[in-house]
Amino acid sequence: LLTHPSEIPGRLDSLWKTIKHEAYDYWIGFKLMGKNIGTAASILLTALQGKRLTRRERRMLRRTAVDIFRLVPFSIFIIIPFMEFLLPVALRMFPNMLPSSFKKVHEREDKLKKDLQARLQMASFLQETVNELAKSKLKDKDEKENVAEMLGLVRKGHRISNDQILKVAKVFNDEITLENMHRPQLVSLCQYMGL
Repeated sequence: LLTHPSEIPGRLDSLWKTIKHEAYDYWIGFKLMGKNIGTAASILLTALQGKRLTRRERRMLRRTAVDIFRLVPFSIFIIIPFMEFLLPVALRMFPNMLPSSFKKVHEREDKLKKDLQARLQMASFLQETVNELAKSKLKDKDEKENVAEMLGLVRKGHRISNDQILKVAKVFNDEITLENMHRPQLVSLCQYMGL
């Protein structure tokens, strides 16, 4: 709020800078969207010719298609005069409404941080599971301590000899091999590793 008339030029200047910055962001977003659509069109032509798409190409095609569908409600805010002022409210209510080319760097970084937190939680869960499994399988107290000590060394990044690994591997038998895992577990592991 303005408290003194002498503040008006400063406030107008900052308002003008904000408007220019947002307009520039929209311009860059639309340019990126156009490039993505062009790339997706060429990928689509490749797919229509019967060639197999790579995982990256499929992901690009899917992301661009989703962005095009997100562009429809977003364009309403751009086309209707003064509706841009309601865009922050709409984004607060529907955070995934913006196409990916319009998202800012800090939003991408926040998403990466959330993904990293999820991966760290999954890793700690897997570590606890392996510890509990090892403790429940071992009956001898010395073996439990050896396994716990080796797992601690692995977590700290120390090198483990093949003999130590073979001693501990006997404890787990075939329960945690890939062949014995169900598809949902394998999919979760692949997502965890980013494959």
